[in-house]
Amino acid sequence: MDSKEEVKNKLHFREYIFDLADQIRPRVELIKKAIGKDRSRTGMNNIGIIFNNKMSEILHYYYEREIPFFNDAVLSMAIYDYLDHLNQEGICIINDYMKHNVKVIDKYSILINDNYPGIDRYKELTDSIYEFDITKDIPIALKGFLSFNIDNDSNFRFMYIEHVNDIIEDIKTSLEELELTDLNDICEKIIKDEAVRCGAMIYDKHSKLYARVKSK
Repeated sequence: MDSKEEVKNKLHFREYIFDLADQIRPRVELIKKAIGKDRSRTGMNNIGIIFNNKMSEILHYYYEREIPFFNDAVLSMAIYDYLDHLNQEGICIINDYMKHNVKVIDKYSILINDNYPGIDRYKELTDSIYEFDITKDIPIALKGFLSFNIDNDSNFRFMYIEHVNDIIEDIKTSLEELELTDLNDICEKIIKDEAVRCGAMIYDKHSKLYARVKSK
């Protein structure tokens, strides 16, 4: 795809992820080389680079079919947000580990605690991004995207309930364009199941609010 808007948005993504990868690189190296016995450090990779490589793979899949990725389609939004949440969680773990468990003296780094948690989870997140397969794992991304926003954004909950049928059609269209119609039924079920959960959350919140008002 060579539309001006797509090229601009892709460039913004590249700038964003290259900057993150550059920030992560020295921290990962300091953790891997630190004096200490934390064996979980073996096999650590730069999650920003892994995210960039995976997005390049996904973009290639889209562009092969002449479909823009950086648009308002719910599916591309879900894929990007799901992977970026994994990436951001990994960055938070690295920052926390550096802040609380790595002491840097000149060019040397020392572990404060050999059993400080986090690196195993960081590696799980990196593996989840690396292993993501657009031909099979779209339901995982869709579920993660919907669950996160329903749980954390009240505005999203109301928008979702109001437009759930439009979202089903939007996802169906995207899957047809991507030649992944075999995923349509499971994606539709996820959307409907999350709509039920979303409605229950809205009802529960309103019921509690009504009960508090009535008790005054």
